[in-house]
Amino acid sequence: MLKPDRIFAVYDVLQGEGGEALYPVPWARDRSISHLVTPNEMRGLLEGAGFRIEAEEDSTEASEAWFRHAAAQMAASTAPPVGLRQFLGDAIQMTRNQVRNLVERRIRTITYICRS
Repeated sequence: MLKPDRIFAVYDVLQGEGGEALYPVPWARDRSISHLVTPNEMRGLLEGAGFRIEAEEDSTEASEAWFRHAAAQMAASTAPPVGLRQFLGDAIQMTRNQVRNLVERRIRTITYICRS
């Protein structure tokens, strides 16, 4: 719960225009536990909850670059001793799918800055 006129920021992975996401990905091993909404639906959810959206930043390209780098490190086995591999199990496949999802715009990463 926020007091009136306070800032709320949210960063999320959203459904892109390129089709259904490929799984597994870092947040879900399969579609049954993934509930992506489109950017328009997210705006509606935020506004429906009483927030006024003040800014929206699409970081899909930056996310793509970050995950490409992570995938290359994992493939080359130069990942740090503790990283995504240890936490996610099948991190290599998840990261490859994440890159492909971002490249094909199956997903988008967007930050919303809102005011209550």
